[in-house]
Amino acid sequence: MSFRPVKKADVGETSRMIRRQIKTARNARFLQRLPMFKAEADVPEEMREMLARLEEAERTRPD
Repeated sequence: MSFRPVKKADVGETSRMIRRQIKTARNARFLQRLPMFKAEADVPEEMREMLARLEEAERTRPD
């Protein structure tokens, strides 16, 4: 049995590739059709606070 060497992922290149794919028109259409995520009332307060901070960070992040 022969083993191929494991190729290490280039994190920077992988990140750029994912960003390019997310910004495509096809993905935009798909993502717009997804239902809006909404925290349920029984979510712990700590989790709601983290979700609120995440939402704020996403809203203020430069593209």
